[in-house]
Amino acid sequence: MTANLSLEYLENNFKQTGDNILLSVLLRRNILFQYSNNSSGKLNGVFPILIIRRIKMAIVNVALKKFENCINACNSCEQACIQCMTLCLNEPDVKARKNCITSLNECANICKEASSFMSMDSKHAADVCNLCSTICDECAQECNMFNDPHCKQCATECQTCATECKSMMG
Repeated sequence: MTANLSLEYLENNFKQTGDNILLSVLLRRNILFQYSNNSSGKLNGVFPILIIRRIKMAIVNVALKKFENCINACNSCEQACIQCMTLCLNEPDVKARKNCITSLNECANICKEASSFMSMDSKHAADVCNLCSTICDECAQECNMFNDPHCKQCATECQTCATECKSMMG
């Protein structure tokens, strides 16, 4: 069974877990969680994050409507990269993932910046989106080298973001 959880539910029910720091970061970013229950009612996996989507941003400036899809793709990609990086750091072959983890960190950061530049309608937004597209493509390639579900899902988010960022340039 898959369920959507509100931030209030998460704040009230997951404060005692060992995942407090990550959860706090995700809660501050207004991320809506989805998770699957197993028969015991406990969450599957290390974190309840395999099927997570950021709540779509609200566009209040109509002039920024043109950026909405790209901003949402960048926000989703940033979130996926942070989650994937956290999970990769807990994998037994973490040393083999060094380049991937570095790429995930770079990708999360450029996605955050691209979203910010578009949100303020910066004259350099297209330039940042161009760089974001390049880094997202590289990150997707790194993630696709591993067969973990979180890496595959992250690669998909990175490819989506790269495509959206490319559309901002032409």
